[in-house]
Amino acid sequence: MRYGTQKHSIDILFILLIFAGFLLTAVLLVSMGTREYRGIVETMQKNSSLRTPQAYLMQAVRQNKDEDAVQIEEIDGVSTLAIRREIGGLPYTMRIYVYREQLMEMLTPEGNYDFTLAAGTRILPVRGLELEESTGGAVIARITDEYGRISHCLISAEP
Repeated sequence: MRYGTQKHSIDILFILLIFAGFLLTAVLLVSMGTREYRGIVETMQKNSSLRTPQAYLMQAVRQNKDEDAVQIEEIDGVSTLAIRREIGGLPYTMRIYVYREQLMEMLTPEGNYDFTLAAGTRILPVRGLELEESTGGAVIARITDEYGRISHCLISAEP
């Protein structure tokens, strides 16, 4: 009788060891997968933070195909991209600028300078935006993203 009981105990111990090995392997695979997933998400966020401001500026400029609709203006020491357009038959200016490490947008009636830069709408975090006029009505933008990486883009109303 004892031999059968001892064999049965060894079988149970063997099954428990196999199950513990399976659990350990599963936990290791899940933790490795989680680490990889976090790395991929972080890389995607960094790439997005570099490309999104460029795409936003390009789209804002390309919505206006009027001559001289896009200019660079300095307001309170901050360089702004001023885009003029008509809404409902009335002239407005949309200004895009960086204020307190945020890309901001503000729509005001044409010629209205009675506002503060803090009143704009926050778009996304950006450390800096330097604008320079180029030939043919294009604008060269130097964008510093929230991670400190710098990108340059040529923004033109022509696609």
